[in-house]
Amino acid sequence: MKLRNYQLKGLEKTLRMHEQGKRSVVLVMPPGAGKTVLGSTASIEIGRRRMGSVLWVAHRKELIKQAASTIKKVGFDTGIIAPWAKPDPSKPIQVASIQTLRLAGELPPFEVVVWDEAHHAVSDDWIILAKECRRRKAFLIGLTATPERKDGRGLYPLFSNMIVVATPRKLISEGFLVPTEVLVPSRFIEDGVADMPVILWERHARGTKTIVFCESVEHSRAIRDEFGEHGWKAGHVDGDMTSRERDRVIKKFISGRIDILCNCQILTEGFDLPPIQTVMLARRVGSHSLYLQMTGRGSRPFEDKKSNLVLDLTGTAKLFGLPDEDRVFSLKGRPISLKDTSSLDKMRKCKACGMLFARRLTTCTHCGMPIEKDGKSRRVYKDRLHKMTKSEAEAYKQAQLDRWTDYARIHAKPDEWIEQQFFKKFGRMP
Repeated sequence: MKLRNYQLKGLEKTLRMHEQGKRSVVLVMPPGAGKTVLGSTASIEIGRRRMGSVLWVAHRKELIKQAASTIKKVGFDTGIIAPWAKPDPSKPIQVASIQTLRLAGELPPFEVVVWDEAHHAVSDDWIILAKECRRRKAFLIGLTATPERKDGRGLYPLFSNMIVVATPRKLISEGFLVPTEVLVPSRFIEDGVADMPVILWERHARGTKTIVFCESVEHSRAIRDEFGEHGWKAGHVDGDMTSRERDRVIKKFISGRIDILCNCQILTEGFDLPPIQTVMLARRVGSHSLYLQMTGRGSRPFEDKKSNLVLDLTGTAKLFGLPDEDRVFSLKGRPISLKDTSSLDKMRKCKACGMLFARRLTTCTHCGMPIEKDGKSRRVYKDRLHKMTKSEAEAYKQAQLDRWTDYARIHAKPDEWIEQQFFKKFGRMP
């Protein structure tokens, strides 16, 4: 399989780090950019130079199967270390379940370790393997679209180097991903959704191949049933189902026997199906990382597909920005942030259909309606003036401080930034 230009550059940088004596690197690439292709090629080459084998580690059966299948397509033989697979230790790449490795009395030989979905690598479940990698002085390659964890722990020092191989904008411009359109409500909703999911889907995405992210297992089943009541073929998967049950439903979705697939915490990582046209967020999304993983499920190009439509039922995009924007990543626990932090302020919403877009557009790409320019005039209110009391002044200052604190939390700004804003407006520190 021929590598794309950005993958070749990522391979060159990875090999150069190995030559310089570096011990680890995280390769950051958006969903659909070909992390497995690049990771397998780089690991095999470094394994050849170190005269040793490659251990590829993942935490779910679906990820293990997908990795093994893709690596074989690239042209490398693989063995699988998992309870449901027949072992073949002669293969140069061993794709292993982390759970199986933890239970094994002895780890297989390896000179290179690839951590699939590397943001899991510093969790307590993986720490034993991490210690063994350090003891054997193996070269570590981490693969992820989002090097951020909900618990705030950084991937450093397990991974001390990072390469951002490609950005969404670059991949869209080169035709390797499709642009993402986001529809949002007029406000951020914390305690519900903008409308009934089926009603919104029929209005904006009728007939499209869709995955729905839900709050809970019960919520996912309820939305599946609601679609069924409206005459649409829908399915549901969750972590409590057996792998055979999940595989059966997912195969129906892939083959087209069902149109909508509802899920709870299953399809956020490694689910690659190019025909997906719509992603529905029927839940709150508490982390930047999870937001990018979910919205990226529909970004792969396919036949006449022109865009990835995200139905954001709670307005999450107002907190984290449009999925296509460039972002800043860190290995030391700093949250993912937008490269251009002013972009959130520049976003606007089409009054006709609700799509969220950059201010520079003049026509809505979703419904084709012209975008109204922001007016300069100020509205006049007929309120009576009154003498402001000291308590009102202090309350106003506190309200301003609360707004800046919320803004700083969303944009990952330090406390010093809050103090600077307060000083500029009121001439003293809070």
